[in-house]
Amino acid sequence: MFALTLRAEAYDIVTAGICGAPLDTRLEIFAADGTALGFDEDSGEGRAAALNGFMPPAAGEYTVRVTAYGASTGGYVIAVGRSE
Repeated sequence: MFALTLRAEAYDIVTAGICGAPLDTRLEIFAADGTALGFDEDSGEGRAAALNGFMPPAAGEYTVRVTAYGASTGGYVIAVGRSE
């Protein structure tokens, strides 16, 4: 599992995706209090996860977490972007 925290403003558009991974990945996004706000398993290339166009409900810190589905192991690259 890998997690990163980002700061976003209300109505920003957050995109996160897994690149170049032969893994079956899962992306999740959480509010600062731990509330799950969204997830994806297969919207990217192959079996990669992608969260496209997530809009935070309020300004604050959000955590993006990456896990491998099942017993999958291996490397991956995560790309996270924010636009106003």
